[in-house]
Amino acid sequence: MTVGKYSIVSPSEGQPLPDSHKLVVRVSSSKGNNYHLGDQVDSGTFGFLATESGDYTTCFWANKHKPPVKMTIDFDWKSGVAAKDWSKIAKKGQIETMEIELKKLYDTVASIHEEMFYLRERYETIMAVIIAVNS
Repeated sequence: MTVGKYSIVSPSEGQPLPDSHKLVVRVSSSKGNNYHLGDQVDSGTFGFLATESGDYTTCFWANKHKPPVKMTIDFDWKSGVAAKDWSKIAKKGQIETMEIELKKLYDTVASIHEEMFYLRERYETIMAVIIAVNS
């Protein structure tokens, strides 16, 4: 899953965006298939499931600006796990339950880690005894 959002940043902070600040936006695959097209927009969002392998691109362009205008675009692209809105998926109670389970798993991993160090030290001690006996 891939999601994105974009918006033109106002050239004058605190002021509304001028009407002349509009973009054409296109999201497409490397094979030329379009997944989003925004015509004369100042902001927007898109989302799609990637069905093709390869790169996906987003193109922004501004037509017919005389005199030429410089624009700054705020752009956010997320894919995979980052694209999911977890706040809408899990409720607070579920998150707390998951947090407790995660802490239990962390403690288990820490215990296994300590056991591995203990076994490694014990192995080295036994090997030292074997070498001493065989000498």
